[in-house]
Amino acid sequence: YPSCALAVSDERPVSTQSTMGEERCLAPEEESKWPAGITPIFITDKGLQRMNMKTGDGIEDCVEFHMISKDEVMQQLQELGFMSDFHPIREKLKAFEGAQILLAFDPESIYEQNYYWWAPP
Repeated sequence: YPSCALAVSDERPVSTQSTMGEERCLAPEEESKWPAGITPIFITDKGLQRMNMKTGDGIEDCVEFHMISKDEVMQQLQELGFMSDFHPIREKLKAFEGAQILLAFDPESIYEQNYYWWAPP
């Protein structure tokens, strides 16, 4: 939604999340439905290949965990803009003080996406 950045009331959406390629606003109450430190992210097949996270041709042939440097993610965001898989969580990534980002495969979509980013709260 282009209006995500605009406040409809005093409560502003706190972030956006990709859902099957669509960007949508997350209201503050939705943001807290996951355990502290968990941020779901949808990584496309092309994104998985770009980051060497594929282990085969199948849809679930992916690495279980992947560490990627924050600098690499920020570079990807700069190069690809809104086409980056990390675009929906870019504000959280910018605020993150760590040097490495841990991505975990979520094959059962417990957190509604195929991966999630875990960062200590």
